[in-house]
Order: sequence, then C-alpha cells, then structure tokens
Amino acid sequence: MRATKWMLSLIVLFGVPALWLTLCFVTSRLSAWYILAERYPLRSDSYFVDNSWTFQTARFGIVPYRSCVNFSTTRSGLIISVFSPFRFAHDPIFIPWDEFSIQSGNSLFFPGFEIRVEKFPSYTVVVSKEIAQEILEARLRPCYLHIFCSSGVRS
Repeated sequence: MRATKWMLSLIVLFGVPALWLTLCFVTSRLSAWYILAERYPLRSDSYFVDNSWTFQTARFGIVPYRSCVNFSTTRSGLIISVFSPFRFAHDPIFIPWDEFSIQSGNSLFFPGFEIRVEKFPSYTVVVSKEIAQEILEARLRPCYLHIFCSSGVRS
C-alpha cells in the first residue's frame, strides 16, 4: 500500500511536468513556431513596445493556440510570444514590418486574417479580424523617433 502511494507521488511529481514539457515541445514543432523563432528571434527585451494585445487566440499552421498568444507592436516590427506556462520551446518571435503581410484568409474552423511571412509563405499565422486591424494600424503609424525605426521615417 505504501509503495503504491509512493509511486503515485513520483508519477505526479515527475510525470506531469514531463508530460507538460513534451506537449509544449510537440506543439512547437507541429505549428512550425520553432522555425519562425529560429529565423526571427527576439534579440533583446529592450524594444519600445507601442501596443500589446495579450491572451489572444491564433492558429499557427494546423495548431490552434487559444487565449495564450501575445502580440506586441514596436516601431520596427511585430513581436509574438506565448503566455509563460507555454513558453517552453516557444521563444518569442520578432518579425520586421517589411517581412510580412496580412491577408484575408477564411478557414472552415478558424476564420480570420493570415499573417504571411514572405520568406516562409507556407507558414501562416491566422488571427482574428480585430487583431489584424490593430496590427495594420500600428504598422501605418508614422515613426517620429529614428532610434526605434529600422529604416528611418515611415509613411
């Protein structure tokens, strides 16, 4: 009887975290998050963030991320990250403004707008219409501070 309780404690103590980390790793690979994170790493936490939208829903490839994705805009691009408990194997992504486009994309199970990275057109991030509009508005805002802009003043 004591051995059973001891074994159950070990399974809970080590098995549950191991399962969680495995699930985070597998979703990162299935969604191609890791490919975008390798190509577009967030190099510094010192970006001046203009706007943030937390706990958003998005689909990366075939994998839906429900209420755990954070989008932030800076003067030079878009930052995509996930909520802390899901961060394992999901490094933050920073995509410069000139390297992605937003297009209307309808899916039977997840309607919304597609963020298409020009260098990886087969990997799409589908977001809601509201988030797409906010990102587009942030992209069109003029840049008055040259230090935060990658290419100077934008129009």
